[in-house]
Amino acid sequence: MKFSSVLVVAGIAGAVDAAQDICRALVLSGGGNNGSWEAGVFHGLVNNATPADYAYDVVTGVSAGSINTLAFAGWEIGREVEMSTWISDLWRNLNTSDVWKDWPLGKVSGVTIMGGAVDNSPLLNFMQDLIVPFDGYKRKVTLSTVDVDNGVYTEFD
Repeated sequence: MKFSSVLVVAGIAGAVDAAQDICRALVLSGGGNNGSWEAGVFHGLVNNATPADYAYDVVTGVSAGSINTLAFAGWEIGREVEMSTWISDLWRNLNTSDVWKDWPLGKVSGVTIMGGAVDNSPLLNFMQDLIVPFDGYKRKVTLSTVDVDNGVYTEFD
């Protein structure tokens, strides 16, 4: 059975006494649409439990989880309910065209000439627009990616 790291970390964090001197971390996995699922789980947790139990100091993610990581990073600790609504709306309003588009000559030309079945350049604009509303990072952040061409894993913090 597959468990998402967001549930495991959220459950552990929720069980810790808030009065303790602790650092809470949220680990978000990748996997395309899993980013939407993670946002929904977080929204459910902070809106149906004690939001302070999910006030993470550190957020890290890979792939789709890195989109959520960037979104979480711009919000001050203590504003988890607002953040959960904002990030849920972000995913609810996301369109395929915000992430990728077909190559002008089709998928076959993309694979043979451009190096990919689709053009994912819209994703860069989406990610840049994602951070525009924020005036800096409010939490410690680590993002990671894997280059599909060569398998190289890269971290950004």
